[in-house]
Amino acid sequence: MIPGTGNHDNLVGALKHFGIACQDQNSASFTALRVFGRTPKILDWYFSELQGGTDTPPEFPVSTEESVPIVIAPEKDTEFFASGSNDFPQIFVHSEVVSSTQDILWNSSFLTSPLSSIGLLADVQISGRGRGKNQWISPKGSMCFSLFLTLPSNAPVASKLPFIQYIVALATVNAIDNFLQRSLGIRIKWPNDIYTADEVKIGGVLVNCSTRGSKEISLCVGVGLNVNNSTPTLSLSTLSGLPPSISTAGLAGAISSQIAAEIERFNEQGHTQFVSRFCERWLHQGAVVSVCVGRVNCRARITSIDDYGYLSVVNASTGERFSVQPDGNSFDMMENLIAVKKSL
Repeated sequence: MIPGTGNHDNLVGALKHFGIACQDQNSASFTALRVFGRTPKILDWYFSELQGGTDTPPEFPVSTEESVPIVIAPEKDTEFFASGSNDFPQIFVHSEVVSSTQDILWNSSFLTSPLSSIGLLADVQISGRGRGKNQWISPKGSMCFSLFLTLPSNAPVASKLPFIQYIVALATVNAIDNFLQRSLGIRIKWPNDIYTADEVKIGGVLVNCSTRGSKEISLCVGVGLNVNNSTPTLSLSTLSGLPPSISTAGLAGAISSQIAAEIERFNEQGHTQFVSRFCERWLHQGAVVSVCVGRVNCRARITSIDDYGYLSVVNASTGERFSVQPDGNSFDMMENLIAVKKSL
């Protein structure tokens, strides 16, 4: 928003009315991508691949709006890798300021092509995005994290790709509890938002997907969380009573490991058991919502998620079961639901 314009001045006036201090700042400059390997051998191999298999030291550009340098980090990022319990991901990248972690990993094939997994964490992102065209504001204190991974096209989860966002959301809320070693009552708001028990949004999940040849599927999952944000923003540190020094790298590592574990569990047990565990952590069990069936509105009770990833409901009057989806126009995904098919 441009200082001196009517919208800018109105927003500043409104914020000050509620006692929120604000000041104009220049846009932050993008910073280098620091690359860490789970092992030195993996890191050496990765950079050799980026250079086309030569021993010539890479020459990366100076940081600009169009490009940023890539730097080999000689030390292992223990906070990220130590918080996980497996060998996933192989490479971890950190930057202080980026445009969007999701856009960088999804649109930079040279970074991801040699790998089956890579994570990117930023302290600040200035062009973060959420569902659809929504923007996600990511000030300092937020966790801005994206994870690129590949799946075999014959894996059970590959035939249930709409469930990936649910898998990542469940992994995120479970990882928060495990990493902080306490339950904060964090819940999932369908389909991919992270909420407090008091129904305040503190994060969200974003998923991109495409085929990678005939045998693999590429995924880029983004997780944004308020971790150490200052007031008035509600964050994990304020919820937990911990100082605003929760390691975002450590939490990102824990979420990565939990995602890998949830995918493995989904492949072994199938989607039915997953849905049962997912519904234990969401806000909606038994909630009554308004649903449009044809041109008629009715009240329906939320029960679960169907085999295709849609919301499953029961007509409160007739007991008829059917599945619904958002209308695509409402800010709140739980408002103005539309029946998509009759089932069960």
